[in-house]
Amino acid sequence: MNDRHSITDGSRVGPPSASTPGVVVFSSAGRLLHINEQALNIVKEAAGGESLPEGPIEASSLPSALIDLHREIVTRIEQRAEAGDWALFEVKRIVRLAGRKVTLRGFGVPDHRSPRQSRVIVTIQDAVEVYQPVVVQPLAPTGT
Repeated sequence: MNDRHSITDGSRVGPPSASTPGVVVFSSAGRLLHINEQALNIVKEAAGGESLPEGPIEASSLPSALIDLHREIVTRIEQRAEAGDWALFEVKRIVRLAGRKVTLRGFGVPDHRSPRQSRVIVTIQDAVEVYQPVVVQPLAPTGT
């Protein structure tokens, strides 16, 4: 197996880092158009280590959190299209996949020429806990 990966300009780079997001691209009809290696690994983990069917992966074999996010975004694309709003938009979810918290960022990419050609792009990354510093205010002195 080759542990190097090509990029479009022909350069060679090392394997993707853990911080590289998984990317899944759907058609508005729910057909899986693209899934990168990172997303594929998460999908395999979510399947409990079971092997996925040989050949192209069907959207139906993806975790329900991805399918649900796709459906929500398609519904929003349709609603926004009715209002003439063709702007790109984002929906974010923190879910548990494969026993770990991940952030799903779904992007609705409407196509004003044909809403059926709209796309849904979902990125998958480990959720980062955000810690807010605790500011301790001194107590006001009590009058004695």
